[in-house]
Amino acid sequence: MNAAGIYTLDPGAAERKALALLALWCAFTQRTAQARRLWQCCDQPIHLALLVSMTYGRLANLVHEGNTKKDLSDACEEFASMATGVLDCSYQEATCRAYDVLSEENPDWGHRTAVDIAAQANNRKFLAHPCCQRWITNLFMGRISVRDLTWGPLAVPLWLKIILCAFLVFPMYVWVRFKSDPHEMEYKEEPDVEEEKDERECDEDALLPDGSRAIDILPQQQQQQDMLPGLMSETKVSFQPEVVTTLLRERELFVPSPPPLWNMVHQMWSAPITKFWTFQIFYIGYLALFSVAVLLPSCGNRYVDIAVCSWTALIALESARRTYVLHKRYHDVPMFLRCVEVLLIAAFVAVYVVARVLGPTPLFSPYSVKVVLCAALLGFYYRQIVIYLPISPTLGPLLYKVRLMVAEDFVNFMRMALLVIISGGIVAHALLYPDYPFNLELLRRTFHRAWFSLFLTPIADLEGDPRCFTLKAPLNHSVEECRISEYTDYTCTNPGVWPYFFVIQFLVLLKLVLLTLLYALFSHTAQKIESASDDIWKFQRYKLVVDFMNRLCLPPPLNLFSYIIALLQFLWRLLTCRFCRTTHQLDGHPELAKSQLRLSEKDYNYWKHLASQYSQRKSEEQELEEKKKKQLESLSYFLEDMDHQRHALSLLKGQIQELQRTVGKSFSYLQTLKNATDRPGELGGLLPGAVHVLSRKSPYPSTRVLRYPVPDKYVAWQVGPYLAVCSRVSSAILCRTSTSHGRCCG
Repeated sequence: MNAAGIYTLDPGAAERKALALLALWCAFTQRTAQARRLWQCCDQPIHLALLVSMTYGRLANLVHEGNTKKDLSDACEEFASMATGVLDCSYQEATCRAYDVLSEENPDWGHRTAVDIAAQANNRKFLAHPCCQRWITNLFMGRISVRDLTWGPLAVPLWLKIILCAFLVFPMYVWVRFKSDPHEMEYKEEPDVEEEKDERECDEDALLPDGSRAIDILPQQQQQQDMLPGLMSETKVSFQPEVVTTLLRERELFVPSPPPLWNMVHQMWSAPITKFWTFQIFYIGYLALFSVAVLLPSCGNRYVDIAVCSWTALIALESARRTYVLHKRYHDVPMFLRCVEVLLIAAFVAVYVVARVLGPTPLFSPYSVKVVLCAALLGFYYRQIVIYLPISPTLGPLLYKVRLMVAEDFVNFMRMALLVIISGGIVAHALLYPDYPFNLELLRRTFHRAWFSLFLTPIADLEGDPRCFTLKAPLNHSVEECRISEYTDYTCTNPGVWPYFFVIQFLVLLKLVLLTLLYALFSHTAQKIESASDDIWKFQRYKLVVDFMNRLCLPPPLNLFSYIIALLQFLWRLLTCRFCRTTHQLDGHPELAKSQLRLSEKDYNYWKHLASQYSQRKSEEQELEEKKKKQLESLSYFLEDMDHQRHALSLLKGQIQELQRTVGKSFSYLQTLKNATDRPGELGGLLPGAVHVLSRKSPYPSTRVLRYPVPDKYVAWQVGPYLAVCSRVSSAILCRTSTSHGRCCG
């Protein structure tokens, strides 16, 4: 089709879809390298990388074989990192281009932005990027921008500005600026130069402060000239008319050219941040009214019950509508819990109407209705924690940690603690009240003692009751009667050594061992998710913003007016046959797409070039890592060789030392021989070995007595000539003695 010039859409869109299909085919067939090469040629690398990463992630969830699952998970992480890396490169080079690509709703991707695809793929790292968080913040603000004006030490917080502007119209003229697009960038675009608008050079000198919009220069030229030196000295920017105009406008108190009042009110109440605070205020009012209805004595007040029931019904209707809208726009959003919530609220409204509003009924007793109201009140209070508190940057990560601790650690703790609690409660009650009859009261007392031991330390029963001392059982009871307790009243405790022993071991296991283990589990979980809790909260923040974006402008019970207006609009469309004239948006209309899409052809070329550069940089980094790895391996081999040489040198050193000792001994022997040869004419010197062999041995011959070593040079071996015939060493001393007396030792 590309070669023949036959397209059902724009040529660029056709090529883009072909690349996306080929990349998905590579993902399904596990051709990761080929998918990577196709990604390098794509002009929307962020969208394609997120789509391929989501595909690999979904395939990994369906695979159970270990190696294949690991390969698919690694490929999913790789393409997710590619999308985040390209966004980060563009965010550092040209912030406006990175922001624009997040805001584009291209029909090639089902009119979904890159942030929507990342949320669908559960890519937390991508959504935690500063550019995505900035995009989500602007989405949360809607088409309004709140100015940060201070009057000396007085600074009004953001939430109070939103509430005052929503309920009091006049503060909007001071604090709020209105935009035509929630994601309109804070830089000046020349409206009369279409070429520069398409090229989007994003000159950083044209960037304006947050919340500012370019308007016409004020007619007071003299006022501009008076204020210009101060502005230039404060901002240190070049003299540009649009910058000076914006700075002058920021110094003004009121909006110079505000939109119509009805448009201002509509945009203010349509902003998700306004919905968040107004819904929360009205929900707090609903909880207050519901609490009054529960606290009213007897059967309550009929008018209060009607108000609470109506308000609850409108809350259920709002939840049902929001669930339907989210399911229609985001097919992958889990709907089970939302549907359960809607069904539970609807069931509560039905029970409330039947049992309380319409009057007493034999189906429900007044006390059972009061119990149902208390349970519903608890549920609505806990619902406040789940819906409104997680968007806080302080409570959001903390609530996620608490939810994970309760869902995993506390459940595992209770699985171990229940065995100790049940066994300890049964044993303690059986020993303290051995004659207690088996009935429901016994079960209640056992449960009470066992379960409340988590919070209390019930030891009063171990001390006994003074009134029971006068109720001693007689010793001469009949043989047929088997009584264990010492008292006639079975409600009296039976203290002793064994109750103390079993209760002490129960409290030690429960209070010291298991509770300490629970704290250790909580600490381990908190440390484990500390690094990822911030990314998880940012991911959940996007879901909350989308949730409030799809709500009605008016909270319950004011949403009744919204439903009435919607019904009138439906009837008007039905009467004017508006449904017969629906048209496609962007699909099949290249000229419409080219005029409405945010990105231009130069932007697509930029992203294609950026993807190629990122891939080349990654390949260079990979080659560098491989080179470093080879150098590290060579260095490790060299170190191993050095260790071997060091070991060989140590062995050689030992051998040299042994050789030195041998040489020393040989030198000693040679010196002895030399001394013997230096005495010519002496018979003793002719046969040194024969005469001195036994004298050098240790131990002494035929004994275990060790010889004390004495060098030869310290021994006088000179003997008389008559002793030459003495061949035995044992007669050497006798020969030396006989010589002194003039006799021979024959």
